[in-house]
Amino acid sequence: MTAWPASPFPQAPLADGYGWSPRSNVIRDPVDAGTAQTRRRHTATVAHVTASYWLTSAQLSQWNLFYSDTIAHGALWFDWPEPVSETVKTARMMDVPRITPISGGIRWRVDVQLEVVL
Repeated sequence: MTAWPASPFPQAPLADGYGWSPRSNVIRDPVDAGTAQTRRRHTATVAHVTASYWLTSAQLSQWNLFYSDTIAHGALWFDWPEPVSETVKTARMMDVPRITPISGGIRWRVDVQLEVVL
């Protein structure tokens, strides 16, 4: 499996802009009386994650190669260092990353939306 770019590329996203939203993995079946019956849908589920990184121009070049060539513009899965559990998770892009200049183009902010397997 392809891995997230190594150091000196940032291994953890910024706290500002980080969000984690697990998808429901439970099916609810209504019953005639009493509480609904529930069961797990799958053995694994996903979370939607938003993350932001500040990159130098050199790191942005590395990011562009990773995105366009290594993970085929976000179509392929890769190993991503998940910052909360500090473990490596399988992830892929959900949408095109947003890249904006910071400090007159000396630094760049890359915002990504990921689908992460839990």
